[in-house]
Amino acid sequence: MKTIPKMSLNEEGVIEEIEDVHLQCVQRLMTLGLVEGSTIKYISSASSSVEIEIYGAKLALHEDCASHFIVRTK
Repeated sequence: MKTIPKMSLNEEGVIEEIEDVHLQCVQRLMTLGLVEGSTIKYISSASSSVEIEIYGAKLALHEDCASHFIVRTK
């Protein structure tokens, strides 16, 4: 398992665990659907952010916040 920023280009995975759920940035992403059991696809990265696809929508996430999401890759 790995964090979202450690995923490879076009790699898919399922969110297995979320660390530090008390952090505001983590809670915001959870309200957007980044919860345990959700399938994501890593699209790209640029400087300190990563782009993922979840439920057909593309989201740009700050790398620091995305590192709290543990993913089981397929």
